Amino acid sequence: MAKPKKPATDATAPKQEPNAINAAGLKAQALVAAYAAQIGPRLTPAFLASFASDLTALVSAVPAVITTHAGQRQLTAAQTTALARAYRLVKGVKATVKGQNPAKDVLLAYGVGTNVGTLSVSQVTAAVQKILDRVGAQPAEAASFDIIPLDIQGLKDAKQAIKDADAAQETARATAPQSTAQRNATARRILAGIKRIAGAGMRACIDDPTGYAKFEALINKAAG
Repeated sequence: MAKPKKPATDATAPKQEPNAINAAGLKAQALVAAYAAQIGPRLTPAFLASFASDLTALVSAVPAVITTHAGQRQLTAAQTTALARAYRLVKGVKATVKGQNPAKDVLLAYGVGTNVGTLSVSQVTAAVQKILDRVGAQPAEAASFDIIPLDIQGLKDAKQAIKDADAAQETARATAPQSTAQRNATARRILAGIKRIAGAGMRACIDDPTGYAKFEALINKAAG
């Protein structure tokens, strides 16, 4: 026995593309204007104003959703760039320290011999922090390795860049579904509005076969 189909919610994407919904909405709006005398008070000014507002919002919402998703990709690139830059700094510091042939405990303190497997936020951040901790605890030692304040600030900036890019990406992930849900809700209100207009027009044009057919055709455009 087939499972009953779950009813669509406001956040569910309609089967029609946003552009098709917008076109159908504009068609319905034009018919309302053309048959205003026949429709009379069947459609309230408040409903028509809300319908027009949703049509405008849907046109704006589609580029907004595309921008949000594009923003996620850009943020991922920014995060990768920040990680790669920090990783290069870490390798540079390690190479400098290793080249001075210090005691093993010093090498370990700078993370020499510890591989940063993948360019993950946790691993790269930990490697940067390890160096910063050692430099902070042993500034004279760092100076003896020619690690200057500019290098130290570069490590701090790299760590902050990773943090900022990671936070921005998480924000984008959190807001993108909301943008899509808002677009879907707007689209579904328009589809419901089209059906409402179709019903009002059909009732108004009961003795006008041509007009009746025009409004009836809206129902198929709003189906689903």
